[in-house]
Amino acid sequence: MIVKLCELAEASIRLLKKHGKQGIRSDEIADILRVPRRRVYDVIAVLKALGMVSTKRRIDGTTVTWNDPLERLVPKAEYDGVLNRLKTAEAARADLQVENAELKEMVRQLRSTIRDESLPTELHEKVHYNTSCLSVKCVGCGGFKRVTNAGIEVIIESNRPGLVVDPTPPPSDEDQAIMKLVRQL
Repeated sequence: MIVKLCELAEASIRLLKKHGKQGIRSDEIADILRVPRRRVYDVIAVLKALGMVSTKRRIDGTTVTWNDPLERLVPKAEYDGVLNRLKTAEAARADLQVENAELKEMVRQLRSTIRDESLPTELHEKVHYNTSCLSVKCVGCGGFKRVTNAGIEVIIESNRPGLVVDPTPPPSDEDQAIMKLVRQL
């Protein structure tokens, strides 16, 4: 007969491991180890609290099944593989962040260049463009004050000095979509 509770626990664990997934009834453990059922229930309660066993009540008694803690462990090779993939993904993300910052800087420089290239030039003579469409843009954030259509002439006034006249034909829808994406960057 087993007297110490720790010896009873060790013997119970050996029996539970031996019976595996099919389990063993708690009264059978008590009979095999020749101890009172109450002592087996004490051991099972502690093992259940630790998640090492699971119990299932049935008409003929409570069946106790061993839960192997090693089943939940990931093999080292698999863990190392996941860890390496994570490190690779983090490095790729860092590279993309650097590339994104570089592209944003390029866009900023392009915008600055475009702004610098459209410095105002004073013209005091009329210019004739051989086109049926003109684009007029305000330089800066002043916006248009007034646009007046007089039939054969359009008068455009801005809130601040600086108008850009572009005689090139309007871009296609595809070009506008690309430019919109570039501006968003």
